[in-house]
Amino acid sequence: MPRYKPVVVDIPSFSFKTLNDKEPVYVTQVETRHEIESVFLSPHRLGHYAIRIITNGEGTAYIDHIPYTISSNWAMVATPDQIAWADLPATTPIKSKIIAFNEHFIDLMGLPKDTGALFTGFSSHVNVSLSEKELFIINQYFELLNTEYQKSTEETNTILAAITRALLMHLFRLNKAGKQLSKNQQNYLNIYRLFLASLNENYKEKHYVADYVDELFITEKQLNRACKAVAKSTASSIIANHLDFEAKRLLYYTNNTVKEIGFHLGFKDPGHFNKFFKKLNNTTPREFRLLNSIGVSNN
Repeated sequence: MPRYKPVVVDIPSFSFKTLNDKEPVYVTQVETRHEIESVFLSPHRLGHYAIRIITNGEGTAYIDHIPYTISSNWAMVATPDQIAWADLPATTPIKSKIIAFNEHFIDLMGLPKDTGALFTGFSSHVNVSLSEKELFIINQYFELLNTEYQKSTEETNTILAAITRALLMHLFRLNKAGKQLSKNQQNYLNIYRLFLASLNENYKEKHYVADYVDELFITEKQLNRACKAVAKSTASSIIANHLDFEAKRLLYYTNNTVKEIGFHLGFKDPGHFNKFFKKLNNTTPREFRLLNSIGVSNN
């Protein structure tokens, strides 16, 4: 078997504030372009999770390789797993509200274990354009958070966790990531989230539906029903789209060769990786890189 150079995404990490178990959350407002220069305008990862609420500004935000048009009244959930940057007009004044938090704070929020999939990989792209009514509601959440954050009492982290949980659930619902299912479909939601959690962990080694149903102790028919009920897609399509997402991210942000990226993603045969990628995108990995890369190798 050929030996390839390890695939490394060498992207700088930035934190709005160093967080720990004692201070697991940070609430702030950013009101000048200068303050966001190092954060928004060049590729970066965050050293924590963050809810960003843009109240003024416009441009294009890239989360991993995917562009999103942003404007005033826009919200997103950023995760350490993502690579993000923005293309903003030089004269654009930016105003945003930020709630940064760490893994310990997620535990304090008491989120169900299976919601962890919503913070990882391609399922973590929570981006919402807010109506005036929704912005009013989101701003109320933020004001509650900001007021409590300034108090720094013994109960502060518990109260902040409760408010942030409510805000996150609100954004997940608006993003349709946490849509309500009927009671007889709740089991489908549980299966789907467990499947996503396993996929995020094992996508490099497990490319087939059979690998996941064995782990979840269900049948392929049950898994496909769950995926269609929640995501309106088959399990095999979700696996393929996840691999495609990771391939594009590596083609976009690394200088590894196409062969090295394919091997990293579990494709032992370069021809198989090229065929897989072209089937989904109607273009080869090399052609995609030529059209989309930001100054990396085109091999």
